[in-house]
Amino acid sequence: SLEHSGGGDQTNPPTRMASSETPAEEKEPRFGAARAYLRARLPRQIFEDSFQQGYRVNRPGEWVQPDTGEEAPPFPMCTTVAPWADLDSFGLGISMYFRQVALFLGTSLLGGIILIGSVAHNAKQCDDHDDLLGASDRNRGLAIGSAAGCLPGDLEIGANVVPDLLVCFVVLALTLSANYLEAYVEERIDLSQQTPSDYSIQITNPPSWCDDPDTYKAFFADYFQDETKPLEDVVGVTVAKDNGALMQLLAERRAYKEDLRDFDAALRRGDTSGQDVDVGGVAKALQPYLAPYGLLKTRDFAVAQLDAVETKL
Repeated sequence: SLEHSGGGDQTNPPTRMASSETPAEEKEPRFGAARAYLRARLPRQIFEDSFQQGYRVNRPGEWVQPDTGEEAPPFPMCTTVAPWADLDSFGLGISMYFRQVALFLGTSLLGGIILIGSVAHNAKQCDDHDDLLGASDRNRGLAIGSAAGCLPGDLEIGANVVPDLLVCFVVLALTLSANYLEAYVEERIDLSQQTPSDYSIQITNPPSWCDDPDTYKAFFADYFQDETKPLEDVVGVTVAKDNGALMQLLAERRAYKEDLRDFDAALRRGDTSGQDVDVGGVAKALQPYLAPYGLLKTRDFAVAQLDAVETKL
């Protein structure tokens, strides 16, 4: 800590150094300790035949091979024929993150390539109107290749409209296929790595009268500890009920009841919009799809849908 008095020579104030601290300039760099710390933190390659690649990433503090006792080599990254498989060894989250980054970068690069023709066209055609536009509107500097300084007659279908539509199509295709691609990659990663699901058993037709996890755990613990089988431990049992449809109907019923309460509150305020509206034609056909987004909501629609949900329940 540094202290100086209020008076005296302010250019060289007296200092007092705490005895328990060492000045930064007096500390010698400990490169050996830094290298040892880095060496301990770098991921290493542990060879195990039980893994699909024949190896895995080391656990924290794991330096040597379990079978030979030799020092484990650094983990290979982007040096094998399957770099994505190596990345999968670090877990689902890290692997999915870098895959998504690569996908977004590739999509952006593809969109940029598609728009090269449009940018070149704008840069050439949209800078010839100095007599009509001010200098600030010219297609120069950071605005080069954009629509700055363009007149409607400068734009062409082949040079401007078609590239924009192609980019929209690429983004739309990525959006529609994102969930499928994510599920596909997650399944591949799960199959290539050892996860708790690899040691789990799923019973798809349990008796309907038994839903106690402890009962199942006692049964399977006794089954797997049979004298003719190796001793196994049942770590846990989860009972999952197939009530997705029921939960969906309950959520819909709650939403329609909230809509009716909103209509009642609006009527008390004197707002009659949506109370007695006759929606017909195309709007009526689109109402089931637009109402969840707050569009074309009416009291009659909410009442009819609530009755239908109650009947299904």
